[in-house]
Amino acid sequence: MCLGGPPKPPPLPEPRPTAPAPERTAKTVVTGKQRKKTSATGAATRQPRRSGTASLRIPRSMGNAQGGNLNY
Repeated sequence: MCLGGPPKPPPLPEPRPTAPAPERTAKTVVTGKQRKKTSATGAATRQPRRSGTASLRIPRSMGNAQGGNLNY
């Protein structure tokens, strides 16, 4: 039996922040001809920048279809 009453409960933890509201998503699936057209002067004319493992690819030489020197 404890003197002076029951022990005090531990303090409550800090309240966690609330999560942000979810992002809006598309109402329906858009495929093929239903997609919006992009301008020809936009991203279609620019070369995509290689990143990740795509930048590690060894370019193929035009004159040799089989193997070749990989120490270019």
